[in-house]
Amino acid sequence: MDRLCTIIAQNYMPQAMALLESTREIYPDIEFYVLITDATSRKQPLLESAQVLLPTDLDIDPEWLADMQSYYDPVEFATSLKPFLLSTLLTPSVSTVTFLDPDILLFSELTQGFAAAKISGIALSPHRLTPAELKGKKSGELSFLKYGVFNLGYICVGQLGRPMLEWWGARLRWFCTRFPNDVIFTDQKW
Repeated sequence: MDRLCTIIAQNYMPQAMALLESTREIYPDIEFYVLITDATSRKQPLLESAQVLLPTDLDIDPEWLADMQSYYDPVEFATSLKPFLLSTLLTPSVSTVTFLDPDILLFSELTQGFAAAKISGIALSPHRLTPAELKGKKSGELSFLKYGVFNLGYICVGQLGRPMLEWWGARLRWFCTRFPNDVIFTDQKW
């Protein structure tokens, strides 16, 4: 079984609805989870075909969760929860869990990502598929040093990815800020 998920604050509800609608056209029966970081109830009429989770539903130490909510801004908090959401949903009977940013629309199946995550434990999407120019007005490769090589608007994990999720979660507990001139940029550089 494969699962899909996203994370939003309530102000991102329209994006989550569009992602869910596009997902249902491709995968009418797949389990789809929406973690809402600032909701107080799982009852969300606009997301009836998804399962809604709250941060307290995640497999995360409640003290860690409270700390993270206190020192991260809403974007940092949402991105810091990715490894915990993926880990929570990756139960023994689940083959893969795929996280998609809420501003994504699906146009085709994700079979290659599912297959790669089953074999290797993780499938990521790079920001670029070809090298950028080394010299020029915009040296794209240098920007990757600020923001990360992979775009974590998509990540698919399988059972072999569990150690990576634990490693990633431990780092995002403290280090998920978004200051591009710093050594980290939310979850992306990890």
